[in-house]
Amino acid sequence: MAAAPRMDHELERALTALGGRRKAAEMFRRREQSLLYIQDHFEELMQRYPEHWVAIYDSEVMAAALTLAELEAEVVAGQRDASEVVVRHLTKVPQVNFL
Repeated sequence: MAAAPRMDHELERALTALGGRRKAAEMFRRREQSLLYIQDHFEELMQRYPEHWVAIYDSEVMAAALTLAELEAEVVAGQRDASEVVVRHLTKVPQVNFL
């Protein structure tokens, strides 16, 4: 049963790396809200940004670009914590998202 204390230790290390439990919970909450925003506003986003990459932060479009490299530059310029930004390619072509 030595696995449970080790898992607890690894969890605490991961949470510390994210800034602690409170910051980690806030980051995940913000990401979850942004994912729901994309789902709930997909058609609207598709009309405005067809075949674009979009960066969503706190349920708002913070950047949009035709290439991922351009989007990355805009996100970096926006000075947001990249771990809290949700990036998606808006397309009607079926795709699988792993993140």
